[in-house]
Amino acid sequence: MTRDLEKGTYIGLMSGTSLDGLDLVAVQFRKNGRTSLSFNILASETLPYNDEWHSRLGPSLFGGSAQQLVETHWAYGTWLGQQVKSFTDKNSLEKVVAVGSHGHTVFHRPDVGYTYQIGEGHAILEACGIPVITDFRSANVARGGQGAPLVPLGDQLLFGEYTACLNLGGFANLSYPHGTQGRIAYDIVPCNIVLNEFAQRMGFPFDEGGELAQSGQPLGSWLNELNHLPFYQEAPPKSLGVEWLKEHMGDFLDSQLLSQDLLATFTKHIAFQLFRALEPLAGMGNGEIMVTGGGAYNHYLIATTQSLLPSSLQLKIPSKQLIEYKEALVFALLAQRYMLGMPNCLASATGVAKDHTGGVGFGIKSR
Repeated sequence: MTRDLEKGTYIGLMSGTSLDGLDLVAVQFRKNGRTSLSFNILASETLPYNDEWHSRLGPSLFGGSAQQLVETHWAYGTWLGQQVKSFTDKNSLEKVVAVGSHGHTVFHRPDVGYTYQIGEGHAILEACGIPVITDFRSANVARGGQGAPLVPLGDQLLFGEYTACLNLGGFANLSYPHGTQGRIAYDIVPCNIVLNEFAQRMGFPFDEGGELAQSGQPLGSWLNELNHLPFYQEAPPKSLGVEWLKEHMGDFLDSQLLSQDLLATFTKHIAFQLFRALEPLAGMGNGEIMVTGGGAYNHYLIATTQSLLPSSLQLKIPSKQLIEYKEALVFALLAQRYMLGMPNCLASATGVAKDHTGGVGFGIKSR
């Protein structure tokens, strides 16, 4: 039984705060020595959200009624399950062990003791017929942790050859090994969740290659104010959410200045905060920083950040498949670890006392 769980196929689902769409990955894992794993991606796909789901998962959900939230939670779970069923049929995937679903984050306030990702597990299970693990974050928050980031376990087991792993998604986050402290990980700065907002004001879904930002003029006073927000002085572990963004960057986001200038300003802000986070890693390992997430395609952001870093640190852009599907890949891994009864959440990355297993299973027989 354990052998089947180790070598079987898992599906990972990821929906990020930037609302790009749903990422699906089917993958198998293999042991690669005692402390690492290799993986084989069998199929992958991104399903962009249509206008209805953009609206249902967007800002209106945060201020809506309790009934709206519950209805969306169940409807989204059914939709997720339907997409899994279509994905498995299309790719002739058989004997899938389990689905690991991140869900879509609506609230994340570990500072006051809660986090909430929608996508009801029972609904996913009924729509796809495959055992499901979801709600990976709540157990960690209940233990007093940040509930994030969870991907560093995958960074450690799958991508240990890099000095660090940097993900440029809705929020930018970093993970790296740090001797006896284990793997350090934390959110650095808001990223695509802000850049996409300003690009959309100009009629574009996102700032392709950073060209819009490059055409603008950074606003010095705003840049200085953003760079001095107290969060950036806090020690990890720490995490960010939409609530923090509204509270601490609301005036900047509501600014009526030219969107290309706001983009230029925030891109410089991201680059500076990435530099501050990465510069202490100089001299560690091989100096290679793997960059994934949609921000890896933002050539202007990457070039601006690289220009600030010492030459011993190099930003490395992996394959398109890893850029786009690394987080879904890791949630498949978290599902496998859950099925095996192994820890899938690192204490060093989230601030709890010890590594533990997070997630809630649906349709799973006794392990």
